[in-house]
Amino acid sequence: MGEQEKSQKILGLSPLDLTVIVVVIVLAVAIGFASYWSSPARLGKMIAYLAPASGDVPNIWLAPVDNPENAQQITFSAMGIYDFDVDGQGQRLAYSARDDVNRTRDIYLLDLTTGDERQVTFCAESDAECYTPVFHPDDPVIAYVRVNSNSSTEQFGTGAPRIWVLDLVAGTNRPLSDDSQLIGHSPIWSDSGDTIAYYSADLASPGVLVYNFNPQISDTQTLNFVPAQNGSVGALSPNGLKLIVPDIVNRGDQIFTYLKLVDFTQSPATFDNFSDPNGATDDIAIDWYPDGQQVTVGRRYTDDRWTRGYQLFNVDAETGETSELVFDEAYGHYFFEWDTTGDQLLMQRLQLLDSDGNLNNLARPEIWVYDAETDSLIKVADSGYFPRWVIPN
Repeated sequence: MGEQEKSQKILGLSPLDLTVIVVVIVLAVAIGFASYWSSPARLGKMIAYLAPASGDVPNIWLAPVDNPENAQQITFSAMGIYDFDVDGQGQRLAYSARDDVNRTRDIYLLDLTTGDERQVTFCAESDAECYTPVFHPDDPVIAYVRVNSNSSTEQFGTGAPRIWVLDLVAGTNRPLSDDSQLIGHSPIWSDSGDTIAYYSADLASPGVLVYNFNPQISDTQTLNFVPAQNGSVGALSPNGLKLIVPDIVNRGDQIFTYLKLVDFTQSPATFDNFSDPNGATDDIAIDWYPDGQQVTVGRRYTDDRWTRGYQLFNVDAETGETSELVFDEAYGHYFFEWDTTGDQLLMQRLQLLDSDGNLNNLARPEIWVYDAETDSLIKVADSGYFPRWVIPN
């Protein structure tokens, strides 16, 4: 008996068995190699956004900042995606989508490194809807909005929105607060992960509820309420100890928006005007720099500096000194977010005027990136909205 035959006899394998094993190993390696090279998460800094902005149902697209023309669609929901968020490692997306049958929203998880998708809430089974997922910056935890549908009775309408928290590892899924009277929407986390804020849906007492998970570290109250009637939760400072929130003011026959600064390190928390409620500004949105020293503001002046769209300005958080960041009278800027380094600003823009200076009635939201180092703009998408950074770890 030859050596090869002896080896085969000892292993109990025929030549066909060996061939099959080799083929399986080669295929496994090839699949792993292809998965690695095709994984969106290895392509560097990217942007996820919803598209198209009109026409077909929106799905999530992913585009590299350096090569936006290589954008690819990564969800294929027949009913469309409602909203989504990206985890701090740039590896997973959480999004809400309507079920094809019962038309209610639940939350799904998409792994960008593998392409695996799975449903993580089953609210429809409890006659509820769940949406607006927001990842904790470090932990595998998602805060989201849950609303009881009350479809089994004609006596009650849709319930009030409440914030729930899902732990993806422990598998726990519960309300943020045991107090059923605390209702609200639009949750946000601080970069530190110690603080969560959301807008109170109580019509009798509108404002922002801010919950600190580690009050002993920052010497602050566990729960704070910030009166505000704008409907926006505003922006938490990176350490979660301050909040800038929009509020409304009536000047003459018009309503404008100004900004309030709340400092939770004081007891009780202090409230100061970050912009002048009676000044010549209309401030609609804000985002903190990662270092917490400056704030970017979407502003429109109401005097002779007036523009049709909101422009972007930087404001020193301590001194109030203001400098122009992105200014283009043909565009309005309505959503923006700094990356983790403060080098690039992701924004949603709308071209309000065409090249001849006429109103652009066919305008669609566009996705752009402002590069602070080169003072330049990069266009990412012509018809997209709700952009989010995807920064692989």
